[in-house]
Amino acid sequence: MRHILFSLVHSKCNIVFCIAVLLSLFALSGVEVSIHTPSVVAAPTVISTIKVGSSPYDVGINSSTNRVYVTNSGGKTVSVIDGTTNAVISTISVGLTPLGVGVDSSTNCIYVANYNGSTVSVIDGATNTVTSTISVGSHPHGVGANSSTSRIYVANYYDDTVSIIDGTTNTIISTISVGDGPYGVEVNSSTNRIYVTNNYSNTVSVIDGTTNAVISTISVGLYYPAGVGVNSSTNRIYVASSVNSTVSVIDGTTNAVISTISVGSEWGVEVNSSTNRIYVANSSHNNTVSIIDGTTYVVVYTISVGLHPLGVGVNSSTNHIYVANYNSDTVCVIEDSPETSSPTPTSTPTPLDTIAPSGSISINSGASYTNSSAVTVTLTATDGVGVTGYYLTTNSTTPSSSDSGWTSITTTTNYTENISYTLSSGDGNNTVYAWYKDSSGNISNSAYDSIILDTTSPTITITSPTSDETYTVTSSVIAIGGNASDSTSGISSVTWSNDKGGSGTASGTTGWLTSSISLLSGNNVITVTAKDGAGNSGTDTLQVTYSSTGTINAPSVSTGSTTNVTQSAATLSGTVNANGVSTTAWFQYGTISSSYSNTSSSQVVSGSSNTTVSISISGLSSNTKYYYRLVASNSAGTSYGSEASFNTKTVPTTPIPTLSPLPTLQVSPTPMPTFTPVASPSPVPTVPPLPTPLPSLSLTPILTPTAEPVKKGIISGYAVDKRGNPIEFAKIRLKKPNSKILKKTFSDENGFFEFADLEADTYIITALKKGYRTVKQTITLEEGEEVDIEIVLKKIRK
Repeated sequence: MRHILFSLVHSKCNIVFCIAVLLSLFALSGVEVSIHTPSVVAAPTVISTIKVGSSPYDVGINSSTNRVYVTNSGGKTVSVIDGTTNAVISTISVGLTPLGVGVDSSTNCIYVANYNGSTVSVIDGATNTVTSTISVGSHPHGVGANSSTSRIYVANYYDDTVSIIDGTTNTIISTISVGDGPYGVEVNSSTNRIYVTNNYSNTVSVIDGTTNAVISTISVGLYYPAGVGVNSSTNRIYVASSVNSTVSVIDGTTNAVISTISVGSEWGVEVNSSTNRIYVANSSHNNTVSIIDGTTYVVVYTISVGLHPLGVGVNSSTNHIYVANYNSDTVCVIEDSPETSSPTPTSTPTPLDTIAPSGSISINSGASYTNSSAVTVTLTATDGVGVTGYYLTTNSTTPSSSDSGWTSITTTTNYTENISYTLSSGDGNNTVYAWYKDSSGNISNSAYDSIILDTTSPTITITSPTSDETYTVTSSVIAIGGNASDSTSGISSVTWSNDKGGSGTASGTTGWLTSSISLLSGNNVITVTAKDGAGNSGTDTLQVTYSSTGTINAPSVSTGSTTNVTQSAATLSGTVNANGVSTTAWFQYGTISSSYSNTSSSQVVSGSSNTTVSISISGLSSNTKYYYRLVASNSAGTSYGSEASFNTKTVPTTPIPTLSPLPTLQVSPTPMPTFTPVASPSPVPTVPPLPTPLPSLSLTPILTPTAEPVKKGIISGYAVDKRGNPIEFAKIRLKKPNSKILKKTFSDENGFFEFADLEADTYIITALKKGYRTVKQTITLEEGEEVDIEIVLKKIRK
């Protein structure tokens, strides 16, 4: 036996054969053998994909219990995953739109920020039940927990504050003002410092956990900093931008940015302190996780995960990383162990037919995407004795051989069949699992395939040479460019066609550009079509007017009369000659001659003859003179009509009643008694008392006129994109010049916002939205005036 072992060591060419012989000898002698290969460094891999609730957003980890908590923002639930089996063991109902989650491992309590409920749900990790609901600030987002102090920190996105919760009593003990739009929260328990990303300030607030005070504000130079991760061992803080595609590295000692790392379009960030690796979720189109070496600040791996990854959680005890895939409704588990070993299983005598079938499954011949829920599943399996049935499901749990879901087939050693299958409704990833069994009841390992259902058309936008719907040129050719996007299956191609003739394929996809397009005289309607990976199409059009003469004139404008004048509204009219070029017309108006503080909505005019323009305006002050003029603009220039004026009607007043004079009261004097002189020392006679009670006098009250209260005004409007589509959750600020912000609000799902109870004054309206350029607008508000405005936000080009 020793000789055989010696020969194995010194004979590399026969190593496989010798090992087989050695195992056979040991098996015959009844000796059990386990041979291990040397340890090697393994690349990170996705070892499991777990189906959770709707739109998973963030991940919290309790390393002590090996439990994973996933907030399902679309389903008002939290999924609890067993980190050993990677199975969902509980689904807990919480508040409205759960987003951020923090875990206090010392108390085994989980804190969930309910964004649209403005509350935090407290979950007992032992019972998986909600034990408390805490009211915090407006629209809480990120949550961080310090298990050393049992303090929980909640970022209130609308209030620009952080609520601090005492984890032993679950009560608010402090509220701290931070930057604009606090978003992500992370705690360094070693230094007791809390780091908060401020989405709209492009800063990070540093809070001292002992004093509960902001001790530093760090400018990170990013557009919309979002995720934040902390390595307590190295005292390094990592901040991701949701626009810049970079991660800023902050030195926790100096609070200075010491490095900037380029990754994908990132969102969530987490750190494994034991391996000094940083994990960044690249949510926008990339659908990957970047793994950064915390020593060199270099991206060492990029791992493909599900669709639109957002939250990241790290269990440093198991070196498992959990990624919430928002559009796939799944959590990917990445194993990133520094070293792995591959043991060879023990060789034992094999009983008759203990070998399970092996098989595979393919959806639509292995396609990545489909735009129909009806698909074809190809099943293939082999078994030395014979395959007798298959089991199909979307559940990853292995069935028993006696479960009712098995489909029987004619016993065969080689089985292949195509069957029709219907995917679950709703766009996103669909994973179908298959198992095969034989006549001895042996069940195969699970085989699975995934396909992404995408029934939504992609979005395509023309941005060059204009983002308007019309354009005029004097050249017979034009090149058109723009952007396209599809959050599910990506853009596969962009093509164009001209209604006057001609078509072609643009270069690029998400950013695309056509070659020179030939034009004919007059209007040419160019249609650009984007196709996604699933075959869905989206279009945008641009009308290009080509003037073969090379002469384009500015429009001719004439201001007209006013009709339908009321106390607060009027209809303005005029005529415009577009001179053959697509032209936009509108009115300017105000209460001062030659100074126009307001503009009306616009109207598109074309052709070469006078066209009547009629536009209504509202929100006017009563009994006021207004000045106005008509304005029209095309590619050749802008023209202005002469000034005209009108007076709004007077609000009728209620007459004050005339008060009658008070009546004069006649009071008859009471006659005095007559005294008869009496000689001294006779006593002085007593005066008879007045009658009791005295008669009461009825007086008519004098009415004092009440002063008319000062009327308050309203500024309202809509936030829209360049095509007039409403923009939800745009942050709208109201302030006076050279003053602090007076009021803040957010646009609703229709883009509407309103500021009421305003005094007559000049105000500045500022609109902010992630991914859009900031817009400011100045409005002069008269007493009691109601002003309607429209704010157009344009996207930021990356």
